[in-house]
Amino acid sequence: MIEDKAQMLAITVKKLFRRGADQNIRRILNKTHKVDVAALLDTFSVDDRIHIFNLLPDIEKKADVLSYLQEESQIEVIQRLSKSEVLQMVSLMESDDAADLLGNLTEEESKEILDSMKKQDSEDVADLMGYPEDSAGGLMSSDYLSFGEDSKVSEVILYIQDNEETQAFYVYVRNEHNHLIGVVSLKQLLLSKKSETLKTIMTSDVVSVTVDRHKNEVAKVVERYDFLSLPVVDSNNTLVGVITVDDVLDVIREEAEENLLQMARAGIGGENTLMEHFKARFTWLFLSLVGGLFCFGIIYFIGTLKNPRVVLMPIWVVSAFLPILLSIGATAGNQSVAVSIGGIKSGSFKNNQMSTYLKRESILSVMFAVIFSVIILVIGFFLFSNTELVIILALVLFLQILFSVILGAITPILMDKLGQDPTIASVPLFTVCIELLSVVALFGFASRFL
Repeated sequence: MIEDKAQMLAITVKKLFRRGADQNIRRILNKTHKVDVAALLDTFSVDDRIHIFNLLPDIEKKADVLSYLQEESQIEVIQRLSKSEVLQMVSLMESDDAADLLGNLTEEESKEILDSMKKQDSEDVADLMGYPEDSAGGLMSSDYLSFGEDSKVSEVILYIQDNEETQAFYVYVRNEHNHLIGVVSLKQLLLSKKSETLKTIMTSDVVSVTVDRHKNEVAKVVERYDFLSLPVVDSNNTLVGVITVDDVLDVIREEAEENLLQMARAGIGGENTLMEHFKARFTWLFLSLVGGLFCFGIIYFIGTLKNPRVVLMPIWVVSAFLPILLSIGATAGNQSVAVSIGGIKSGSFKNNQMSTYLKRESILSVMFAVIFSVIILVIGFFLFSNTELVIILALVLFLQILFSVILGAITPILMDKLGQDPTIASVPLFTVCIELLSVVALFGFASRFL
């Protein structure tokens, strides 16, 4: 339902954009949620994205949308806008979102923006940028409500009413040493007598995490206790920030994608560079080749022990080569399947990003095909005197890897286009196709020797 709504929004805005109906687009954007606007902008090219972004009604809406854009799109938007406008938007963003944004810019660009911000805001953002990305400090926001234990309920409520921009699920209570000692939910605050102090109504058993806690552990704490936000403290139990549930959901999604990639031995996600993917996948592909060679050796040498003349027959050599094709083809293709599913599930395939991904997979397929077919050529020339048969086997392996990677990348995309769940259907469908391809290619090319 949500995807259908987003698709209809994109189709409508693109039609209006082609007609130059900026006023109509502006009215639609004004009524559309910031998350949906960000998703919409990611489907446009850079120039068109900037044009539509500038149609947003006010600087507050622009700041909200900017915080939800993908990293690449954020950088492109910032580079096309004036420095004063960028500064305004960054100042209006949540401190953790601002820190993430500035962390994607060059050191010179981020320093220039920080120097132009208010001292307190810039210090908060700079402090957040100093924590590792995979730690609680890297996830937390410095926007939270904290009061002394002797503060009255009426004072806290009045403060919240006077600060409309305050976004908080809980009020945290500190003692005279600035240590975190309690927490009060907003519901509990509103239901308490105005004359009561926070100390009398607070929950003293506060669940918190330290700034150096790994983000996956933070996600488990939030999941266990069903918190909407989680306080983050330093080594002295001083409150330094909070982690909200939306940030934790991002961590859970990222961890699920990482687990999927690790299970398929793909190593890393779709946003990494060509060489990063090559390094991450090569080891596992080479291991698959070694496993296939062991199977080949078992078949070959068992045949040698029984009848040396039989093993020299081409049909025996070709049959023994089949495990190599199946092993390396399945590994290469499953790696591409995993990365492709991860891209679909995370929404990374927007606009020209899918074509960039397919281009990268095509280049990787050629690189792996060349490397492993050359390895087979060297081994084959060393073991067999039939040079033509060795070349045929190397050629078949080349084609096997080439088609495995490309087919593995395309299959989840096609399943998604057909309305099927790519996570469930892609691997079985790909496995059947690649096994058929292995048998047909191997015995088809080598038929003249059989």
